[in-house]
Amino acid sequence: MEPNAGVALFTQDARNAGGAPHLLAFAGTGTRSGWTWLACETGTSAGGDFADFVALVQLTAPAPVPVNHSSWGRVKKLYR
Repeated sequence: MEPNAGVALFTQDARNAGGAPHLLAFAGTGTRSGWTWLACETGTSAGGDFADFVALVQLTAPAPVPVNHSSWGRVKKLYR
């Protein structure tokens, strides 16, 4: 399949053209229990093989951290 040159693809199916999925996630099993397989499809036609990019990631929940209340204006000032 030809990749989508210059076309944005999203992990949320509804945001893609025609609601087509471009990312699948599978729970790891056996020695990879607790890991997640991510399979990506970059082609434009339906019925892709989701083998254009495959990654095995270990997603761990970070420890909670304290936060400070802020406003959107204050956050924007940090990056100007």
